[in-house]
Amino acid sequence: MATTIKELREQTGLSQGNFAKLFGIPVKSIQNWEQGRTEAPDYLIAMMEELLDKKMKGYKGKKDSRRKE
Repeated sequence: MATTIKELREQTGLSQGNFAKLFGIPVKSIQNWEQGRTEAPDYLIAMMEELLDKKMKGYKGKKDSRRKE
């Protein structure tokens, strides 16, 4: 998969610890995935991408609606 956990995390601007809390994943797993010691399951990356995409779209929608008022 082209997208990595690190790329997803960096898009959010979250630390490894906060990103881990957001998804309920141990920080050590995030660290291992980012450092290439182990690989995150493809289904998990896909789920994270989808959830983050929806969250960002919702945030942009709220931001845009504030401007219109």
